[in-house]
Amino acid sequence: MSNPSVSGPEERIDGLFRVMADGAPVLLWMAGKDGLCTFFNQTWLRFTGRPLEREIGSGWAEGVHPEDLQSCMDVYLSAFVARREFAMEYRLRRADGAFRWVLDQARPWFVPTGEFGGFIGSCIDVTDLREARDTLTRSNAELERRVRARTAELERSNTELEQFASMASHDLQEPLRMVASYTQLIESRLGDRLDEESREFMKQVVSGAERMRSMVNELLNYSRVGRGTAPLESFELDAALDRALANLKLAVEESGARVTRGPLPRVRADEALLTQLLQNLVGNAIKFRAGNAPEIHVGAERSGADWTVRVKDNGIGVDPAQHERIFKIFQRLHPVRTYPGTGMGLAICKKIVERHGGRLWIESELGRGAVFHFTLAAAGP
Repeated sequence: MSNPSVSGPEERIDGLFRVMADGAPVLLWMAGKDGLCTFFNQTWLRFTGRPLEREIGSGWAEGVHPEDLQSCMDVYLSAFVARREFAMEYRLRRADGAFRWVLDQARPWFVPTGEFGGFIGSCIDVTDLREARDTLTRSNAELERRVRARTAELERSNTELEQFASMASHDLQEPLRMVASYTQLIESRLGDRLDEESREFMKQVVSGAERMRSMVNELLNYSRVGRGTAPLESFELDAALDRALANLKLAVEESGARVTRGPLPRVRADEALLTQLLQNLVGNAIKFRAGNAPEIHVGAERSGADWTVRVKDNGIGVDPAQHERIFKIFQRLHPVRTYPGTGMGLAICKKIVERHGGRLWIESELGRGAVFHFTLAAAGP
């Protein structure tokens, strides 16, 4: 209620008003147009433990904490001069001597003729609320400190992982290359003196060394996703798919794969990583084909601020019980002789999508093909 019409403080504190004011659960006060307080309800007097005679006028200020008194009076007097509402917090001494934080809110009142008559105010104890707020602030500060420390630790860990992967790429691949090369050299020099079983043993050694080199390379690629990549930019997803298919040209031709697409959106992403993502998903669809030539379709649909992209195939499918496992590193569902690879492709796909703040998942059953879904932020409205 604005500008409450009252006939004067004397009448307001009489009768029904006094009964209502004294029964209120909050601390109530009134002041005249000179700024001096003329009334405090029983709730206030019980809180301070002081009689009305000591509180009226400016006596109430004796209960304000010395550190808060100046700012309290500045707000109080400024509001009286300006005839405007105010709200402030200060510490008020309770009857037991403890200082409690109160929220004091007041507004001016006017007589029917429009003349300023003074202020009516109320106070509530907000100590517990402030302590809870301070505790929350401290907790948030501590949490932020821990997050910063954890982030720094993760950055160091990621740097160390990348350094290790780089070292492994060089220091492990060279011995593996030598194993493969010398095995092939021995085979060529011994020639006809090797029986069929010995040739098979050497073939397995070379194959194992090559697989190990591929795994080291894939581990290095995995560690590099999201580090040192280009900033996210707006581009047409069609362009990334075109590049992915150009990289897969030989595999597409040899398998007789047919790759179709629906309208693809403009997205906000790292174009090089999205090319790698689509190349891995389409390449998987070609690799894990059933008896017929691969049929692959890439489509998308808008979902709020994101696009959901689908890569659908008619391949061998994946058992629902294995849907989570296939996205973990070095997880294979089939023997290397049947489907070659390192078991890192989908793990890299998942990391690429997560680098963009999206989600990657599969819908599939054995023998019924698979649909990979991933989300990307739209480039605009």
